Amino acid sequence: MLYWNINEILSYQRNFNFINGPRSIGKTYSTLKHIIDNSIKRNKEFAYIVRTQDEKKNYILKKACDKVIHNEFSSYDFKFTHDKILINDTIIGLCIALSEAVKIKKEGFPNIYNIIFDEYTLEEKYSFQYINGWDEPELFLSIYHTIDRDEDRVKCFLLGNNTSFYNPYHLHPAFNIPFVPKGKIWCSENVLFQNALIPQNVKEIKSKSKFSKMISNTNYGDFANEGTFYDTHNNFIQKLSNRSKCIGIIIIDKVKYGIWFDYTKNIIIISNKYDGYITEVYALTTNDMTYNSLLASKDFSLILLLSKYLRKSNVYYENKTVREKTIRKLIKLI
Repeated sequence: MLYWNINEILSYQRNFNFINGPRSIGKTYSTLKHIIDNSIKRNKEFAYIVRTQDEKKNYILKKACDKVIHNEFSSYDFKFTHDKILINDTIIGLCIALSEAVKIKKEGFPNIYNIIFDEYTLEEKYSFQYINGWDEPELFLSIYHTIDRDEDRVKCFLLGNNTSFYNPYHLHPAFNIPFVPKGKIWCSENVLFQNALIPQNVKEIKSKSKFSKMISNTNYGDFANEGTFYDTHNNFIQKLSNRSKCIGIIIIDKVKYGIWFDYTKNIIIISNKYDGYITEVYALTTNDMTYNSLLASKDFSLILLLSKYLRKSNVYYENKTVREKTIRKLIKLI
């Protein structure tokens, strides 16, 4: 059976490779096979990233590698600890938790050449499990920097099912991944994103499965069998109209957003468009303050109005990117 093939991705020579696609098409298997093979043949190590130290203690590294080792590398004598994989007492892989980003800063990892982070995205209902909230990518970048030390030798593979396209990693300014249609690859200078298709023969086999038939007309079926992103809904998305008026500007993570009031629908719309003549400019944090901006407080009538409309669920966003980049910060105004 032909599964997803990592070789196409490798040909692009990017250090950060994000692969999203349907479940059970071989993303993790193919990547682990490549990384383990590379470690054995070239005497190089890899890092397997998890979120918490509890995952490490539960031998998640061993569980992740067992099937690949059994099928592809059965002639080698592997040994595992909770945070290491060894062959003949030589380390080939380490398990590192994002929560350890600060702890490991003084350590050296000169022989690590690959990093794999499986299930880097979470479904929206589990988004609270991101370590450090939507700042989690900062921890990943810190670990990468600790390992790579500005040598550009380490290649990362971040693998995910199509759970939520608008997530902390895709929207982080270091990655800044745009929405990519199914089957397409997008690249920047150092980042690659693939919205992988399910191989046709795998799709045919899946279609014959009783379970696949059972879920074929469900949202989960679209996600598991077709690779449709879960967050295709348009909750709280509203375009500006000719009845929308910009009544203020709010700065979130150094970016200015317009606060628009739609007089027809009696709603507020947050947009990345704003009226440059507006003088009411508010920063949510002191770090976002610029010349002539004010720190947001309910002492100001506009912020009071915004918090009131947030409580009533009458605040909308012009598109999903704006929604995901602002909603969690705006809710703190309530």
